[in-house]
Amino acid sequence: MSSVALRHRLFYDPLFLDLHRRLVAGYFGRIAGGGSSAVVSSTQDLFQLCAFFVLFFGVPQKSHFFSDRAASLDKILLLYDNYALSLDAVLAPKAVPPSTGIALTGSLSCSRALVEFRFGAERLSAYAPSEETRYRLAFPEGDGALYKKMDEAYPDAKRLISRERDHAAVAFAEEVLGTRFDSFTEIGL
Repeated sequence: MSSVALRHRLFYDPLFLDLHRRLVAGYFGRIAGGGSSAVVSSTQDLFQLCAFFVLFFGVPQKSHFFSDRAASLDKILLLYDNYALSLDAVLAPKAVPPSTGIALTGSLSCSRALVEFRFGAERLSAYAPSEETRYRLAFPEGDGALYKKMDEAYPDAKRLISRERDHAAVAFAEEVLGTRFDSFTEIGL
């Protein structure tokens, strides 16, 4: 597994990098809401996943965290001005694809299309502008580590993930999950 923090591996992965670009450009219209389900191998991965969502969508106005440790189930609700996102995560280390360290599926309801994504044993993004039509999205070839390295070559203010944005995502995840880590290395800062 890579030494790059999971939130960065996800963000810079060609699937999410392209999906983020399309959302920011308004390709699918405004986000109305969404949901995602994940299988993670540790509470550290849940922390990283929460930080990834904040990197991807921004810091929400409100949030709620529910945890059922007996069922190894966690739920995070992110409430923005005009939409809400939910993330359900199950802690099941043996069910996680070893190649990615996480299995993540989800959908976003947007004003012009329903957008779906899958990340894990396979990578897929698709959108449906109507009930009858569904298109699979092609995303760029490449390696997320290369895209991260290219982004880091820019001055901090021009990066996709500035230090300030990354620290805000980490601080948010710490606050929501009530998690504190002893070293910055543990959380990839």
